[in-house]
Amino acid sequence: MKKMGVVVLVAIVVLFANSASALVLDFSDLTAGATYNVGDSFVSSGAVITGQEFYWLGGGSTTGGSATVETGGLAGGAGNELGLNNINLSFDFGAPLDGLALEYGYGGGNINLEINGDFVNVSDMLSIPHNLGGTEIFTFDNNGSDGHMFVIGGQINSFALGGQELRIDNIVASVIPEPATAVLLGLGSLTMLKRRKRSA
Repeated sequence: MKKMGVVVLVAIVVLFANSASALVLDFSDLTAGATYNVGDSFVSSGAVITGQEFYWLGGGSTTGGSATVETGGLAGGAGNELGLNNINLSFDFGAPLDGLALEYGYGGGNINLEINGDFVNVSDMLSIPHNLGGTEIFTFDNNGSDGHMFVIGGQINSFALGGQELRIDNIVASVIPEPATAVLLGLGSLTMLKRRKRSA
């Protein structure tokens, strides 16, 4: 297994071991070559994705950017990926998250990131702060080649990411279970523990 695959697997296991529900967006349900502009909304794996204005590091912004469904593998995954060029993408997963991970490839230009209403505009992915919007952020660099990993831990109520020459793929979003689901999971766990004690 490639080193990046191990990092992805470990990050997903650590963040989402207690999750009741995880959405995985690999964009395989999108048409290769499709382009989405600022103001467009589209759906992938049940998540609603909306193109938004992009802000340059030196000041100013643009609404002329786009996201294109590509197949070049520049984010490190296989099949489809999204190529972002001067656009922010806002993701609505239908419920708050308790973690998120994605693979990315980076060609240059600055990065926009918004989590829970807090926004940063930085020169590259490795310059993203380790704390934003009440979450913890980890960025793993795959020795300078494509296929890096970006992980957020903590409650995520809103999330948007954008860049210039930025490719993203394999988004794993850990959805916080509804209270009723959490209670059922807790009861199930207690039942399993009791059974283990009896058999011991």
